[in-house]
Amino acid sequence: MTPRLLFVALLGHAATSACAEQWLAEANAGSSAAYDTNPRLLSVGSEAVYGLITNASLDLSRRTEQSRLGLSPRFVARRYTGDYALDSDDIYLNADFVTGRGERSEYSIGASYSRDGTLTSEFVSTGFVPANTQREISGLRATASRSLSELTSVSGSVDYQDVQFEDGLRYGLQDYQYWSGLGYVQRSLSERTRVSLLARIGLLEASFTGDESQEVTVGLGLDRDWNERWTSSLYVGPTFSELNGRSSGTNTSFRVDVTGEWQRTTLRVQAERLLSPDAGRGQLESRDRASASVTYGLTEHLQASAVAAVDYFSQSSDPRNKGGDYRSYGRAAFGLVWRFSPQWSATARIEYAQRDDITDASRNSMIAGIEWRAQPRTLFH
Repeated sequence: MTPRLLFVALLGHAATSACAEQWLAEANAGSSAAYDTNPRLLSVGSEAVYGLITNASLDLSRRTEQSRLGLSPRFVARRYTGDYALDSDDIYLNADFVTGRGERSEYSIGASYSRDGTLTSEFVSTGFVPANTQREISGLRATASRSLSELTSVSGSVDYQDVQFEDGLRYGLQDYQYWSGLGYVQRSLSERTRVSLLARIGLLEASFTGDESQEVTVGLGLDRDWNERWTSSLYVGPTFSELNGRSSGTNTSFRVDVTGEWQRTTLRVQAERLLSPDAGRGQLESRDRASASVTYGLTEHLQASAVAAVDYFSQSSDPRNKGGDYRSYGRAAFGLVWRFSPQWSATARIEYAQRDDITDASRNSMIAGIEWRAQPRTLFH
């Protein structure tokens, strides 16, 4: 079943049960003014722009004793002065259905669709593209989990993505399909410590070249609640990769996550090395990422946040310390959110970003606006 057919099936299920079940609806909308010194991340010839960004979303959910159905459309419109090629109308759709059998099992299936541009999507997903090329992503996801006993549980997931670019080859971007699967067994050693055994597989197919990239990862995991404030998780294991049936070497994949929580403050530090799709090559490539974030409640209604992150990419056969083709992207941001009423809040954010691939470039951006969040409402009751 394709993502769009699954959307139709979930919408059909929603329509048939709308009059018989209770639905909860929550609407959100906002508008922001933006300033960016280099929106295309050009090394030379960059021009600053001013813009207006508006967004609207609706979260619909229906719950019963054993299931939940959710539908979430979101729309973002961007308009800029001086460089009208940056204008975009982005759409994001998500639908999911979750059900369980008692307290020991849970199953879900979901579909997603997005249409955005290579300038408004994350740089790490597409690489440096000096144009606002439209990107469409259709996705499917299925998950299952089950508690075998009070101490042992198993879970698994399967994901599919179909990524297409409008006139992508002109800018060195290839359409691709990406399948991935993850399964793991988790065992509790104590109230604070859990160990896991996991396996992951992935397959990327590039439509234009016909290239196939594959990966297989096995690993061990350790989750630990150190005290009431600090938690950590560590997953590590070897990754075996192939390109068109030929071995691309063996790498080490890992993920580290440390989180600290206080009454007003949350601190999180993460680091990981994984294989991820590279639309420029139409292959899987190694990605290293390190990030740190902190949020702090200045008052009951005013919250500050800061984040810093660096992504480093190389070919799947080239670990970071061996050189080879690469690109990197780093950013740092600081923001404020002031909730001056239950439904209204004001936001402000400044950000610095820098890329390093064939050439270097950086940008500074500022955005300030207002957000409205409606009170949840019951429909069809």
